[in-house]
Amino acid sequence: MDISYFEIDISSDPMLRGEMKRKANGMRTAPQIFLNNAHLVGFPELYAMRQSEKIEKLLKD
Repeated sequence: MDISYFEIDISSDPMLRGEMKRKANGMRTAPQIFLNNAHLVGFPELYAMRQSEKIEKLLKD
């Protein structure tokens, strides 16, 4: 499945880091993954969703 995405590099911008932390419910690790403005947490959770095919359902909504 091809999924388009874009990356926001927060490493050199304190304001972007603060915004990401706020949107990610205080989480500070990277990457933080969002789908349709919904916070999915990080890569391990995204990978698990992909393995269980839950990500396909979210993409259809």
